[in-house]
Amino acid sequence: MNFNKKLSIYLADLTHTHIALATGTFPLGLAYVASAIKKVFHKDVELNLFKYPEELSEKINDQYPDIFMFSNYMWSQNLNLLFAKKIKELSPATLIVCGGPNMSKDKLEREKFLKDHPYIDFILLQEGEIAACHLIKSYEGLGRNLNKLKEADVLSAITLLPDNLVKEWPLAPRLGVKNFKKSDTCHLVPELIDLEDVPSPYLTGLMDKFFDNRLYPLIETNRGCPFSCTFCQQGEGYFNQVAKRPLDMVKEELEFIGDKMRKHSPGIFRIEIADPNFAMFKQDMDICEYIRTLQDKYSWPRYIGCSTGKNKPDQILEAVSKLYPDSLVVSNSMQSINRDTLKAVKRSNISFDTYDKVQTEIHKRGLRSMADLILGLPLEKKASHFEAIFNLIDSGVQEFTSYQSMILKSTDLELDSSKKKYGLNTKWRLLPRGIGRYSIGEESMIVSEAEQIVVSTNTLTFEEYLEARQLHLINMIYHNSGLFELIYSYLKEYQVKSSQLIRQIYTNSTLSNFPLKEFFDEFLSETQEELFESEKDCLNFYSEPKNMGLVEKSEIGGNLLFHYLSVAMFEKWDSVIEIILKALEELVPAQADDLKDMSKILKARVVDIIQVPMKRTIPVQLTSVQVIELIKRRGCELEVSSSGTVLAQMELNKNKYDMLSHAMTVYPKNRTGRSLILSVNRVHNVMRDIAVGNY
Repeated sequence: MNFNKKLSIYLADLTHTHIALATGTFPLGLAYVASAIKKVFHKDVELNLFKYPEELSEKINDQYPDIFMFSNYMWSQNLNLLFAKKIKELSPATLIVCGGPNMSKDKLEREKFLKDHPYIDFILLQEGEIAACHLIKSYEGLGRNLNKLKEADVLSAITLLPDNLVKEWPLAPRLGVKNFKKSDTCHLVPELIDLEDVPSPYLTGLMDKFFDNRLYPLIETNRGCPFSCTFCQQGEGYFNQVAKRPLDMVKEELEFIGDKMRKHSPGIFRIEIADPNFAMFKQDMDICEYIRTLQDKYSWPRYIGCSTGKNKPDQILEAVSKLYPDSLVVSNSMQSINRDTLKAVKRSNISFDTYDKVQTEIHKRGLRSMADLILGLPLEKKASHFEAIFNLIDSGVQEFTSYQSMILKSTDLELDSSKKKYGLNTKWRLLPRGIGRYSIGEESMIVSEAEQIVVSTNTLTFEEYLEARQLHLINMIYHNSGLFELIYSYLKEYQVKSSQLIRQIYTNSTLSNFPLKEFFDEFLSETQEELFESEKDCLNFYSEPKNMGLVEKSEIGGNLLFHYLSVAMFEKWDSVIEIILKALEELVPAQADDLKDMSKILKARVVDIIQVPMKRTIPVQLTSVQVIELIKRRGCELEVSSSGTVLAQMELNKNKYDMLSHAMTVYPKNRTGRSLILSVNRVHNVMRDIAVGNY
């Protein structure tokens, strides 16, 4: 195809940067679109990808693009819309194209969105590679005439016509999916049929600028999900077939990334895998084996973030076992154990007997596991939600996230029919870190993002929602943190279930003399105060400079569970220890020397990550025979003196120290920074262990 001049295309998947990085991954989805465009149009296009708003602002001050394409995700929608609007104001001839998953499933809502944002020329639905290339081909073929383009047939597109009517076209074929390969529209972009037809944006150099020792890479080895969960954006039929990238392409990409990370991002030890069910397919076994070769060669990646598959637990464990220990946490999501709820959201779980067996095998292999629960799903009750929490604790899963049911665009739960059927009462709140002040030209604006969550239903009152949130925080501190394994080992000696300890702490937390009563009261107060009746109310509140200032000071607007976890660990630790030891005494006949030694170990466990330099080692004198024996059972060869005492060293290992040292250069040295380190880099990375083994 011949152009009169190169077509300048800016592609933006922006992240908020004002408080801290809101999303720290490479912009993979948009990079695939850019890679497809580069393949189809070769040197006739000039592509620029953007992650940071400051860089995009500087670029548009110098030159406006012919086409501006942006991703629409819930965590950055308003930031991307701001730039789209300003570019259209400054350059009316620029074609503005919106893509991404944050678009309503309801046709009338899509039309409303376009009319509310008339500066958007086209919205592209679902997969973007073929649709974007077809739009550009059509645009060029029509002499870059926007009015003619709006009258033409453009795959997967929605546009607002001059008469204020909305026009919507059929979806483009999906890459690599059999049914779509037979589509009568495949010939429109014949260069793109299979997933492998889109070159790796890493290998083509499109991602080079993002190896900046700040972002961590994101890869995709397959696309699609065979499950149909109604709360998930990939739960609809469009995504139910899975397309895979060739193994050789994945390996080449991983090798390239590993070498680049060693040279240009030595402080980033993490990679994210976008697959919705990683390790569930046969090819994933080979991928894990290859990642292990990179870990041996580059000591990278040390941490792999992903969602492992919902089925085939034996295969998943076999694949993950090939990696460095503790580098990938096996996710065993449950969401709910309420049968009516699971039926309503079209989800099935493995039985709890099978789940327990999987957890036992995970522990045998020295792996870590995590799960998810969602509060506020249709037909969920307080009793069944609490039961799920206690069952998960007793299953042996090391940690699980307690989400609130979020109303995501393009899911069944966003539909009015679902809200009415299940009595879903929703509120709005600020997305953590999703706020900032940004400049375009001489204008400076506060931009924020809000999320819609369920706070009550036909079967769950708001008061029960608050009670569940209190249990979530207790679970976060005393179970998910992984700080108290020694206490749980002690309980097992008396055949007491781990959940009994959490139940006891929860019961105690309702008493007037509870040591952290004020702490939990503040948490529940903020849990209510963070909620707004509408998105507009929420965004208007945070657009006020004084309220933005409170977010900057970590006084409002953060992730409350991680915020209060960080306060508990770094500001209230002595009280946290007092509470768990009291609950322990109420459950078992603990001896005074046992409690004293456990207290010593726990007080040395948490690393003060703001302290410079971080204190890596703390000596602890132990006298309790039972505590010493429990530690030795965990593989620690402790030297017992003739008097029966042990001088143990609590130590932060080198991997943790390196990770934390770099994290403190990226995140602010305040409550926000500490909570981010706990959430992004995992809680167990800020804890010291007995130097000769973990317990």
